[in-house]
Amino acid sequence: MQMIMAMPVCAGLVNAALAKSFLCYYQLMNICCATFSDAPNLVRLAHEAYRHYIGRIGRPPAPMLADFNRHIIDDTVFIAINGVICGYVVLCYDAGCWRLDNIAVAPSSQGQGIGAALIRHSESFMAKRGGISYQLYTNELMHENINWYQNTGFCEIARREDHGFKRVYFEKTIHQP
Repeated sequence: MQMIMAMPVCAGLVNAALAKSFLCYYQLMNICCATFSDAPNLVRLAHEAYRHYIGRIGRPPAPMLADFNRHIIDDTVFIAINGVICGYVVLCYDAGCWRLDNIAVAPSSQGQGIGAALIRHSESFMAKRGGISYQLYTNELMHENINWYQNTGFCEIARREDHGFKRVYFEKTIHQP
């Protein structure tokens, strides 16, 4: 388990947009790998974080349908804990490429730098395994997510419909330590 202090960092270490996203309350949190016992809490957190999009996109977003037990077996799932699980990120490695499959922070914990801390932790993890970039996608109607990804240093690379969802694809270079 790694102890993470969620606080602003030197702009020389990360891009200014990522540093700017830290409106932290200087709270101490842990980031560690999820276990099977965490899966029910990840389902709950995904529903809390994404349910407001159902009306906007007309059906539950893909993260609400995720099989977290399968992700824990096949992928890398990190959780942020501050007394309770307050965020998570799912990383997939397919055909030599890293993909951020899902990231969510509990609504009551948003705006405290938890998502940015999960991104930093994930990038460090991928870099140690030779990753130089990674991709993700989000629904084009999730405007808040699109803005957050752009402000966190992701570049839009495509828009297309996939499995009935209109998606925006992003890529980000991993800055090596």
